[in-house]
Amino acid sequence: MRRLRLGAVVVLLALGAAWPHQATAWGRDGHMVIGAVAYARLRAEDPAALAAVLTALRQHPHYADLLRGPDEWALDVDDADLAIFMQASRWADDVRSGRYEEFGRSNWHYVNYHLREGRLDPPGAPERDGFLLDALKRNHARVRSNDPTERAIALTWLFHLVGDSHQPLHNIANHAPEHPNGDRGGNLFYVRVEAAADTINLHWLWDDLVIGSNRFSDVRQRAIMLRNQPGLRPHELAEQTSELDFSTWIRDGAEIAVEHVYRNGALRGGTRERGTLLPAGYTASVQPIAHERATLAGYRLARLLSDAF
Repeated sequence: MRRLRLGAVVVLLALGAAWPHQATAWGRDGHMVIGAVAYARLRAEDPAALAAVLTALRQHPHYADLLRGPDEWALDVDDADLAIFMQASRWADDVRSGRYEEFGRSNWHYVNYHLREGRLDPPGAPERDGFLLDALKRNHARVRSNDPTERAIALTWLFHLVGDSHQPLHNIANHAPEHPNGDRGGNLFYVRVEAAADTINLHWLWDDLVIGSNRFSDVRQRAIMLRNQPGLRPHELAEQTSELDFSTWIRDGAEIAVEHVYRNGALRGGTRERGTLLPAGYTASVQPIAHERATLAGYRLARLLSDAF
């Protein structure tokens, strides 16, 4: 089973944040951080590709109200471009309900390996186990479309799905005794962070390990801190960044979930009314893993965009 190379990764307690109850991969905020990491890599390594991606995204049918960023951010030119990457990364969650829900594809956001009695079984048919892998491949191909609208929509999907594929709980269903049909990527796995804390599900907790704020300045700063964190700097993740096989990403995520999220089956969930108290130090031990996965997602997204443009 693959183990993360955490060596020099430091747990930055200052990065811990309150956990709003969201059920979207990395939360919308975490996706924004991934977009910001990708933006910084392209700006440093391939500014021509960065310019081409920004030009393509401005052709998006939702550019004015979902991709451009809120008017109250009042950003300068450089930060306005960064905001487009942040907003593009969360677009696929923003359209899952409300005005643009016709664009939502809830079964594109996950694919399930199956953890049963210590055995990790591969996904079955996408209709049952999710279309994440198929959607990644489809939209990766569509970013080369000659149709500006199709290309822009495919880009926003690619931004988002790269992030989803790096959230370990979007790659697995745990068939523990209390959930013989699977725990829906931790959504049915109920825990408490502290004895007096409210019950949340494990997916929510992992969503918000990257950041718990969607303020532009907070997201930008978190991306900077991750890119400069020992163990997460671009040259230190260069070998992993070069791995661009989507199937490998997802398999790695499932293995990480087995070993680190569920602790090889030792972690057990509670009920919706009374979640199991997490072991002491659980959050501190897994936050560096979430940081590495999100940072790696940003680097890999930048690599895909550079290759495509």
